[in-house]
Amino acid sequence: APVDVRQVRELGALIARHADHITTLFPDTRASRHGAHTEARPEIWSEWRKFERLSHTLRDHARALAVLPTENAGNALERLQRNLAASCRACHKRFRSKKAR
Repeated sequence: APVDVRQVRELGALIARHADHITTLFPDTRASRHGAHTEARPEIWSEWRKFERLSHTLRDHARALAVLPTENAGNALERLQRNLAASCRACHKRFRSKKAR
């Protein structure tokens, strides 16, 4: 199927904008860690620099989608999607608690 490059670019830019603010969603306060619901593991605060790096990696991969080339877009898109998904998985694996079923 043909790739809608315009839509991929728009969504990549949107993800990048959100990624710029991910760390603000996890303030390091006692109230945010105790009493308020969060799926974040305690390591998010003790390994804050790693969490920041992972959010920057997500942003950078999303920015790459935001400038997806028109030529050969399908091949580039597959690689860029893999990179984006890998950055999400890395952060969730390290810093997100498993959901109770």
